[in-house]
Amino acid sequence: MKFTKNGDAVSPVIGVILLVAITVILAAVIAAFVFGMAGNIQKTRVVAATASTQGSTITVTWQGGQDNGQVTS
Repeated sequence: MKFTKNGDAVSPVIGVILLVAITVILAAVIAAFVFGMAGNIQKTRVVAATASTQGSTITVTWQGGQDNGQVTS
């Protein structure tokens, strides 16, 4: 009895396994960035101010904005 080696299906199977592995790893990395960074983002505040200097004196003038009441000095 003579056995012949049939390697026709080996390459596509390995290719599919590699593609699935790369997709799973890529999805895990993207999910880690999205869920990890979402907790660190703070709400943007809208406040306008100007600063001017005269010698060694710095003068800050608050000009307003919708979040002006939340500014502390």
